[in-house]
Amino acid sequence: MSSLNNKRVIIWIGLFLAALSWLFEAMVHVFVFRRDDLLKAIFVRDLHEIFMRLPPMLFIIIFSIYAQHIITKRKDAEQLLQKGKDELEITVADRTSELKNANEQLQKDIAARKQAEYALKRSSEFTKTVIDSMNDAISVVDIRDYRIISINRTFLKQYAIVREEDVIGKTCYEVTHKSHAICAPPDDICPLAEAVEKGVHSVVEHVHYGEHGEKLHVEVSATPIKDHNGKVIQVVHITRDITARMKAEEERESLIRDLQKALGEIKALSGLLPICANCKKIRDDKGYWNQIEVYISEHSQAEFSHGLCPECTEKLYPGYAKKDK
Repeated sequence: MSSLNNKRVIIWIGLFLAALSWLFEAMVHVFVFRRDDLLKAIFVRDLHEIFMRLPPMLFIIIFSIYAQHIITKRKDAEQLLQKGKDELEITVADRTSELKNANEQLQKDIAARKQAEYALKRSSEFTKTVIDSMNDAISVVDIRDYRIISINRTFLKQYAIVREEDVIGKTCYEVTHKSHAICAPPDDICPLAEAVEKGVHSVVEHVHYGEHGEKLHVEVSATPIKDHNGKVIQVVHITRDITARMKAEEERESLIRDLQKALGEIKALSGLLPICANCKKIRDDKGYWNQIEVYISEHSQAEFSHGLCPECTEKLYPGYAKKDK
């Protein structure tokens, strides 16, 4: 009710001013024109006089009503604006709080991401150090076109290549086989193709070529790398130089052949040999008695050269032995 009266205060003022206007007209008639007394002038019954006084009163009343309407609309607009301002301040405060929380979370996420990137970098450096320290030549090959995308230091050393940039992007068969075509059976079985086809680890022996065309006997293993769908996308290609081992095996095989040949030429004497206690002849498997040197010569590679020991020389040729002394 109080709010309603506040909204109509201009109207009440207008009515009050209209009443003052009526009273002013009455006082003019009494004190200026001296026509009637004050009460009659106030409560006039003359229609002409009433119509003369009404326009100013109606103007004041209408103006006050219009003014009240304008002021009311302005106050309503101000209240609406204030309400909007308050709501905006609340919204801004809420959004500011949300942005603050989001910024704090973002800072945490950035810190966590930096920490993860640092850990990933350290892990990558550690992995590269481990791979570079291995004595086997390691490369990662893209199965789509068999191009090398990563290598270790041993790979460069094994193929006498100075810079990593001279290898990356080239095909594995171009670098290792000095060929423009992929390895194919029966001469060269490609372990990469087998690893991709079967999705398992594959090992073969190949002949690779160094920078100057020298042959390198290597053991090649290929291990598939799969994506989250189980599809093979890359292959880890590992080559182990077995040239020294192959050479040692060849030398061993040659030695074995020589030994086998020598053993084939040797006739071994074994078992119990019946020998005469007097003449020292030996009886063979057929029952014949043979001179000891004949028997040994026939059953071994030994050869005899005859001579006389000092005792026999003195016994058989005493004069020659004394002369020799």
